[in-house]
Amino acid sequence: MLKISSSEKTAIVFPDSQSVSVDLYRKFTEQYADGMQGISYRNLLSIIGDLQALISDETRKDDLLVLPVSNRIDSILLILTLWARGTTPLLVSEKIIQKEISELSDFFRIKVIGQGHLLGSIARDVDLTAPDDLTIDTGKDCSVILTSGSEGKPSAAVVPFTSVAEHLYITGKIFGDQSISRWLLSLPVNHVSGLAILCRALFNQGTLFIPESQKAEDLIPLINRHGITHCSLVNAQLQDLAEMQLAGDNKLKCVLVGGGPSDSGVIRESLKKGWPIYKVYGATETFTMITAVDLTRNPEKIDTSGKFLDGVTGKIIPVDESLTEEEGEVLVKSPTLIRQFLGDEGKGKEKFRNGYFHTGDIGKIDSEGYLTLLMRRTDLIVSGGLNINPLEIERALISTGLIEEVCVTGKQDTRWGEIVVALVKVKQGNDVTAEMLNQKLGDKIDDRKNPKEYVFVESLPRTELGKLKRAEIRKNINKSIIP
Repeated sequence: MLKISSSEKTAIVFPDSQSVSVDLYRKFTEQYADGMQGISYRNLLSIIGDLQALISDETRKDDLLVLPVSNRIDSILLILTLWARGTTPLLVSEKIIQKEISELSDFFRIKVIGQGHLLGSIARDVDLTAPDDLTIDTGKDCSVILTSGSEGKPSAAVVPFTSVAEHLYITGKIFGDQSISRWLLSLPVNHVSGLAILCRALFNQGTLFIPESQKAEDLIPLINRHGITHCSLVNAQLQDLAEMQLAGDNKLKCVLVGGGPSDSGVIRESLKKGWPIYKVYGATETFTMITAVDLTRNPEKIDTSGKFLDGVTGKIIPVDESLTEEEGEVLVKSPTLIRQFLGDEGKGKEKFRNGYFHTGDIGKIDSEGYLTLLMRRTDLIVSGGLNINPLEIERALISTGLIEEVCVTGKQDTRWGEIVVALVKVKQGNDVTAEMLNQKLGDKIDDRKNPKEYVFVESLPRTELGKLKRAEIRKNINKSIIP
C-alpha cells in the first residue's frame, strides 16, 4: 500500500521564486530559511483535494493525460492531484514544443492538460478543509515515461504503482529510515530518476527539497545549509559538484550516481572529499536502480555498478562470439519492471521474454555478484570483423589530457563495414590534430581501434540528464552516406 499521511511535518520545500505559480495557496505555505517556502503534509493534502475539484468534468478519472512538467512546485502539485483522483499522467518536459505535444496526443489518442488549466487561473477565496490521508490504489498506473521508440514512432513506458511500491521496499534496505530523509530533487521529474526521488521522499513521509535549477551552483547551497541527506546525480552534475566545497557538517548519507558509464577518476576524487557515493544501475523499464554498491565501504568496486538488490535477479547471456565467456547482454527479472510499452507492442515482445527484461547493455557479473557494464549493445562498432567498444576509445582519449568531451561512433564504410569516428571537444588552449591524438593513443589501445576520422566540435548533444545522444550522433554521422 502507498500512502501519504496528514501531519504538520514539512513535506516540500521550494524556492520563493516559484511561489507566484501557487499564489492562490500562499497563505497555506510557511517561510523557510534562505528564501525558501515550505508546505506541511496537512496543507499539501488539502491543496490536492482542492485542486481535484478544478479538473474538468470532461476528464474521466481513468483518462491518460499528457502533462508538461518541470521541477517546480506547481508541477509537483499537479502530479499528486492526478494520482489522488486515479488519473495517469504521461510526463513530458515543459520545454517540449507545442507541435511535439500535439503529435504525442494524436499518436497515443490522449488529452493534454496544462499548468494554467488548474493553478492560478481561477481567482477565488480558498478555505481548505482538514484532509484525510491519501491512499493510492496500487492497481492503477503511476505515470507514463517517454522512451526511444522503434522506426521513429513514439514509445512510452507504463509504470504501475506496484512497481513504485516494490522499489520503495527493496531500496528501503539501503536508505534506512526514510521518514527523516531530506531528498533533493536534483533530476528532472519527467524522467524516471526524478520521479523516483519524488516517490521516495513523499511516500516515506520525508521532505522533498526543490532547487532553483539542477545546476551545481543551485544544488550545493541546499546540500550545505539545509541538511540534505539523499540525492541522485548524473556524472556531469557530480563532476561540477566535486569542484565545489562540501561543508564539513553536511548531513549527506547517500549520493546515488548513475545515468551511464561513470568517470572513476571523478568518483575517486569525490570520495576523498567526503561524498558518500553509491554507484547504481537501472533504467526506465526497471523503475530506476536495480543494483548498488556503497563505495565508501567498498572502494575497490569503483569500476562496477554494484550487486543486484534483494528480489532482483540478473544474468548474462552470450550475444557475440567475439566477447569472452563471462561477457554478454544483461538480463533482469525484478518486481519493479514496467507494465508495458504504450504504442509499441513490438518493442515489448522484443524486450520482455520469459520473465526477463533484455536491457541491451553488455556487461559481466563477477564471482561475488558485482555487475560491470561494458557498453550498450547498439553502440558496438564492427570494423573489418573487429568488435570495438567505443567507451574504451573515449576513455583513452580523455586520458590524454587534451580532450574535454568525446563521443566515438561508427560510420558505414564499403571496405570495412564501419570505421571509427571520434567527435571531440578540445580543452581550451590546446592545439590538437587527428595525427597527434592517434599518436597519443599509441600505448593505450590496439591501433586497429584508432579513429579513422576526427570531427572537432564546440559541444556535443546531450539529454536533460547529461547523457550523450549517441543515436542522434550516429545517425547524423551516417546521413551523407545512407541513401
